[in-house]
Parts: sequence; C-alpha cells; structure tokens
Amino acid sequence: MRSGLAVRSILVLLLTPSSGLLYSQKTLNPYDAVNPFIGTAGGGNTFPGATLPFGMVQWSPDTNADAWYKYDEKTIRGFSLTHISGAGCPLYGDFDVLPVTGTLEESPGKDLAPYVVAFDHNNEEAHPGYYAITLGNGVRVEITVTERAGIARFTFPAGSPARLLVNAGSSANEIIDSSQGKVASDNYENKIALFGADAFTGWSRAGHFCSTGSHYKIYAAGQFSKPYKTTALWQDDAILSDAKSAHGKHTGAWLDFGDQHEVELKVGTSFVSGESARNNLAKELPGWDFNRVRADATTIWTELLHRFDAQGGTSEQRTMFYTGVYHSFLSPNLFSDDNDQYIGFDGRVHALTGTQQKAQYANFSDWDIYRNT
Repeated sequence: MRSGLAVRSILVLLLTPSSGLLYSQKTLNPYDAVNPFIGTAGGGNTFPGATLPFGMVQWSPDTNADAWYKYDEKTIRGFSLTHISGAGCPLYGDFDVLPVTGTLEESPGKDLAPYVVAFDHNNEEAHPGYYAITLGNGVRVEITVTERAGIARFTFPAGSPARLLVNAGSSANEIIDSSQGKVASDNYENKIALFGADAFTGWSRAGHFCSTGSHYKIYAAGQFSKPYKTTALWQDDAILSDAKSAHGKHTGAWLDFGDQHEVELKVGTSFVSGESARNNLAKELPGWDFNRVRADATTIWTELLHRFDAQGGTSEQRTMFYTGVYHSFLSPNLFSDDNDQYIGFDGRVHALTGTQQKAQYANFSDWDIYRNT
C-alpha cells in the first residue's frame, strides 16, 4: 500500500530458475508468453493495463467503482492511472479518462452510470507495457507508459465527435476517520484545472486501504495533442459550464475536440507536487511518438523476462510461468520523482541522498510475507 509515506528502497536479485523448471521444447518467447488477463476474473484482482517493472504508473481500465477490472463485467468506467495488483482490498483508480461521444447532461460526480461504455474481449489485447481496446462506442484506445508517465491514443470513428471525460474524483476509496468510524470528508477531495487549450493539472486525496485511516495525495499533469474546442467541468452534483477549475469530493472535466479523428493524451504523475508531475512528464515524455514509447516498454519487459530461462513446455505452461514472473515485478512501486524528491513518513518532502540510493519505493506487502521469509 502506498499511503503517502516513504519506505526504504530495495535491491532486487534476478535469479535464473534451476534446471528443474526446464521443459521438453521451447514454444512462446517470454514476452509473448505473458497474459496480463490472468487473475482478472473472480477475486484475483490483477489488472491488464500498461505498466513498467516497479513503475509509478499503472494505466488500466476499470469496470467498477472499486478500481478493479473484473473480466466478467461488461462495461468500462474509465482508464485510471494507478492500480494495485492482487490485493484483497480496493485502492487507487486515480484520474480515470474515458472517451465518450455524447454531451454532458448531468454531473458524473453525481452518477457516472450514464457515461460508462460497453466492451467486448474480442476487441481487446494486453501485453507487458501496452493495452488496447475498441470500445462499444467505436473508439479505439491504446495505452503505453514510462516509469512516471503514460501516453494514450484515442482514435474516434468517422463522423463521431471526439470527447473525453477526465475524472479527478475516480479514486476507489474515501478516507476513514478511525477515531469516529466515519468518512473524514475534509480528507477526501480532489481538484482539476484547465490550462490554455490543451492541458490540465489536478490532484486527488484518497486512501482507506482495508478500512485503515491512512491516505495519500497524488498529482497529475496532462497534455493533449490537439486543442479542445468546448469544455465543461463538474463539481459534485453540479455542472460548471464556464469554469476552468473545480474543487470538491468529485470533480472532473468534459472536453470536446470537435471532429478530430485522433487525439493523444500524455500524463505525468507525482506524490510530491503538481510541479513535480509536470517535470516528470516533461522529462519522460517530451514528444508525441506513441510507437517509440511502446517499443521502449516492450524492450524493457523483454530484457527482464529473458533473465528467467525456462525452456520447453507447452504454451499454456509457459504462459502460467512467465505471467507469474511478470506479476512479481508489478510492486513495490517507484515513489520518488525524476528530481529525487519523495514524501516522507513525516509528511514532508525529502530527497534521495548518497550514491547507493537510486530510488524510493512504496507498496511493500506486509500481509503473510512471513510465509516466504
């Protein structure tokens, strides 16, 4: 769990499996053997979206308000930037983005149901570092990532208006005041602000992992490849037609890009500040080359997975094995920014020191780890 608190960085040792794992013949290569949909049915609580090993960003679809992707559910509420894999309690789901074709009739902060979009698994694919789907409204969504940022490409069908919802209030959990046993409403809030004709910034404060009172605050900075022509914000139950910022428990933006066929969005994240989110975005995604970013993500995962040399076996066996390897590198997660800053246990900004500490990580499991210790 990332609770707005810093933790010690770790050294990961990558070991080649022993000869006892070798099979009779080689089939799928390690990268192609991974199936990110494994664990998304039932209570597995994994996610199929795009991330890098120990990355800060996990940009993935959500099928319900708990920020889970449940394989048997039929609609997508949005594609949010943060997820946790395999946990028993919901967390994250920050800054959902959803392509829509309709107008903003009522506030999604009041009820998101009118805006959710149907989908079919036949129009969906997922690989380490890349996710794509063609939604029921005809919009093609493709997502890939860097460590602290991500880029999405939305391709709209001919004759359809190009519109996006950016939901700053999509986080899975409110904050619980453990002393009172109720939601601490002053801690669960979010903000979004539009800048110029192609950018936004925002932040969200949420938490309540497994009924605890802990919380985190995440910042996001986004930029679009095309200017939006018409905008409207929402703040809780109200639609703010002419506003440029909104602050409340549930806020977001409806953005109309007119007749654009393709719109790209790149977003940077930080747990320190909005300025750091913008800096992470500028450093990791300075341009608009989606295919290059995807190729880089594929290379990173390919090189990592090839360190585990399991030979032979059936395609199913190799998929089980390499998907397990893939899942083992989804956490802990990068917590420090490109400028080496992070939030400490005291709630203050700290910076990495010395030559040995290269990054700060969070989301270490403290549940049943004695079993492998």
